[in-house]
Amino acid sequence: MKFIDVNDLQAGMIVAKNVINENGIEFLSRDSVLSSANIESLKKFDIDFIYIVDDNVKEIIDENSITYLYTELLEIYKTSYMNSRLGKNIDILAIESKLYPLVDLILKNNDILKTLRGISINDLYTYLHSVNVSLLSAIIGKWSKLTKRDIYDLSLSALLHDIGKSQVTLSIINKPSSLNEKEFNEIMMHTQFAKDIVSISSSLNKNIIDGIYYHHERKDGSGYPMGMTYDSISFFPKIIAIADIFDALTSDKVYRRKISPFKAIDLINELSYKKLDEGLCVLFIKNISDFYVGSRVKLTTGENGEIVFLNKYCRNRPLIKTERNFIDLSTDYSIDILEII
Repeated sequence: MKFIDVNDLQAGMIVAKNVINENGIEFLSRDSVLSSANIESLKKFDIDFIYIVDDNVKEIIDENSITYLYTELLEIYKTSYMNSRLGKNIDILAIESKLYPLVDLILKNNDILKTLRGISINDLYTYLHSVNVSLLSAIIGKWSKLTKRDIYDLSLSALLHDIGKSQVTLSIINKPSSLNEKEFNEIMMHTQFAKDIVSISSSLNKNIIDGIYYHHERKDGSGYPMGMTYDSISFFPKIIAIADIFDALTSDKVYRRKISPFKAIDLINELSYKKLDEGLCVLFIKNISDFYVGSRVKLTTGENGEIVFLNKYCRNRPLIKTERNFIDLSTDYSIDILEII
């Protein structure tokens, strides 16, 4: 089964899951053979992605292989983080050897994000977050149609975006409550620490270093370390900022429980007006929300259901199919998605 953009559909492909429209009506049933007319109708009714049967065995993602590569990348990042804490240089070539095979899979497969988000590894948030931000940034780079070389550089920049926290007092990193002003000032130094750490490696270009140093800058100049506006910074930190925020919001932390991806999408939409790059946010929201079609969710009513359709004007509030009925969250604001299950 493969999750595919309707613009890439071809007549003769077989539908792998029922396609539901915004009114909860079955548009195409499972095992239907697509015709040219079907494809045009899907486009007309703003259905962006559907599941099809994938007969090409070579293109099917091996989840065990993905988990193995993810774990290998996580381990090399942990080693790099601990080495930097001890004042040792980090091995960029070793990192690249573990990172780029995963990036290659991202470039080849449209539905790899589902597999990545399904990986469950019990480790410190600091490490998991850096790996997740790296891979999500690569996916955003793909959606932005960056070159393969730029996506490699972007993923490396994002992986190392928090390496400077290795120089921050450990009790501050692991503090289970809000930071005071002194502690927050030390946390803000992590971007400078990171720049100092990676600048030792002559193999890293300016774009990579800029992504690491400027990912906390904001469009209105309210960020750090320099208080620069987005007119003055490059593309990488703008992408990493979105990936950083989304993963932070959708991950459990020592001081806060995670929120649902759709609540995170809503918050990123709010931030797009003054804090983040609006065009990138629109691109991100459209594409990331599509990946959750077909996901099982738990609602604030206690019911479980399945996301079956996204309203293109309100992508953070999808149509949910429960055992008893359809619930359109874009019209019923008394109910929310509690979590993906």
